[in-house]
Amino acid sequence: MASVTKRLLKELSDAGKGLGDELVSLAPVSDDNLLQWNAILRGPRDTPYHGGQFRIRIDIPEQYPIKPPTLAFATPVCHPNVHFETGEICLDILKTQWSPAWTLI
Repeated sequence: MASVTKRLLKELSDAGKGLGDELVSLAPVSDDNLLQWNAILRGPRDTPYHGGQFRIRIDIPEQYPIKPPTLAFATPVCHPNVHFETGEICLDILKTQWSPAWTLI
């Protein structure tokens, strides 16, 4: 768990340096548990999502970064890569194509 904590604290520090245009916030839900995070995304320009803000729940396994996080929209969204009922984001890079080189940002 120590290596997961170290990695997540570094990613949290990196997030504080700049999130980009579409990522409004990215942080753990509480200081006591670094394995559950929330993100808020701004809808990209020139898309039907423009003007919206969308909250995503991020559950991080203890084996992170070897195993990928699970991401799910808490804000209802209609998208072909999002499970309609659960909000789970269904992408190969979050399943079989995950790489430990990737981060939450």
